Formats: sequence, C-alpha cells, structure tokens
Amino acid sequence: MQNVLQFSDIKPEQWHVTTPQDRSSGHGKQMWVNRSEDIKEKILFQLPATKAPFGVQPDGQDGNESTYKSTIMLDLTPDMVPVFADIDKLLLKHALQDKKLWFSKTMADEKIAAKQFPVVKPQSSPEWAPKIKVKIFKDGQKNATKIYKAVPNPDYGKVEGAEKLIAHRVTENEIPRGCQVTAVIEVGGAWVSQLGFGVELRAQQMFFEHKDFEPSIKDFNVAGGISLAKEEPNNATKNETTVVDDPSLKRSIDADGSDDVEGREASAAELPIPPAKIPKM
Repeated sequence: MQNVLQFSDIKPEQWHVTTPQDRSSGHGKQMWVNRSEDIKEKILFQLPATKAPFGVQPDGQDGNESTYKSTIMLDLTPDMVPVFADIDKLLLKHALQDKKLWFSKTMADEKIAAKQFPVVKPQSSPEWAPKIKVKIFKDGQKNATKIYKAVPNPDYGKVEGAEKLIAHRVTENEIPRGCQVTAVIEVGGAWVSQLGFGVELRAQQMFFEHKDFEPSIKDFNVAGGISLAKEEPNNATKNETTVVDDPSLKRSIDADGSDDVEGREASAAELPIPPAKIPKM
C-alpha cells in the first residue's frame, strides 16, 4: 500500500537521489528521488491547507504551452518554508558531490549553485508569502490530478448530520484565484538541463474551496478519497468515493520544458491518511 506522509513527517535529509540518467530524448538528465536509499518508493505527502493566489496557469513559455498539464503557485506558511528549503539543500548537495555526473563540463561550486531552480520561490516583497510551483495534470490524462471543490450541500439543514459543504469533482479550469487548497503532492523527480537543475512537484489530488466559504467539512480525506455522505454528480469526470492511484503513471520530469520520460509504475493501492482538518484562513 502506498504510504502518504503527513507534512510534519517528511524528512528531506533522508531522501535518496539516484544516479543521473540520460533522457531518451537526448536532452538533459533525470534522477528519481526516493524516500531513502533502502526504501525505493516515490514520495507522497499531504500539504496543509494553504492559498492559491493566482489560480491555474499554463505550463511552458508563451506559444509553447503544454497541452496536458498546468501549474499552480501555492503560498507557503512560515512553518512550511524550512521543509521545502531542506529539499533545495538536498538537491544542491548532490549536485556538488556528483557534479561530474550531473554536468557535461567542469564548473565551480558557485556556478552550480547559481544554476539551481529552487523549490522555494521568494517574492519581491516581504509582505508576500514565498511560494512553490506545483504541476497539475489535466483532466482526460491517464494520470490526471483528481480535483474536488466544496459546494453547498442541498441536504444541509434538511437531513440530520448533513454537512454544510460537499465535495464535487471538477477540472483544473475551475480552480479560482485566492481559493484555499489542500493537496497530496508527489515529488516527481529531479532534472538537469542546459538551463539548470531542480525538482518537480506534482499534485496527485487537490481539494479547494472559495475563500468566502466557511470551512465545515470534517471528514474529507484528500489522500484516501471522499469520506462524505454524498458527492455531487459530474458527467465530465468520473464520480468516485475512493480515490486510487493509477496503475501506470507516465512520470515526466520536464520542469525545464524538455521531453517526457517513461518512469516506474505507480502503486495501485488506496492512499489512506488521517482526514484533513481544514482550518480557517
């Protein structure tokens, strides 16, 4: 069974970055990031509730946007920043230790550090929260991010025990600016290209609600599925009360816009973790 970690339990200093391999496209290199040298599992963790100030954005440069995925920027709270900064430290450590394998030419340590695309994105003003960029695979893809939004429950106030909000399966285009998001994040892998190097983060599942909604969902479990009494129908996407990982996942490490690469298969097991308590923002 695939293990989804709570954010407080992830320890980037224990993660293992594999030896770089050339991509099949011939452009750049790729590395898997595993839970440890002994545990060859991809890393999945539940991100605490945060804000998506800009909504969903295209992935790629103008005129060369990806047709199958988008990106979303998420605010980091002060307690999140050190953990993601440790991911940056881990990758830089490996880049310096294995620079002969990572890079095609000899470079000073300072130049290598300058080529890193950090996970933590500082903002131009201290009034704005630092951010992370997360990839969303579009609806219709085999490994599409499962996205749910909170909608008013028509049974609220009429049926005893009915929650005020229920979860409704939607596509990424419905994620608004400024909403509150809870997500299960996958560390997709590390990449090296002519542009630099970095780590790709992907959203496996996301749950959002508009900022003017009062959070009242008590039992929503992003990683284990919808544990609510009722789910609104949606003909555009499959209705489901248990979210499972796809048995075959094409893991593209292309934060730099390079070609996709085939990856190891994902677990077909359910992803159980304790229900998410969604705090007021």
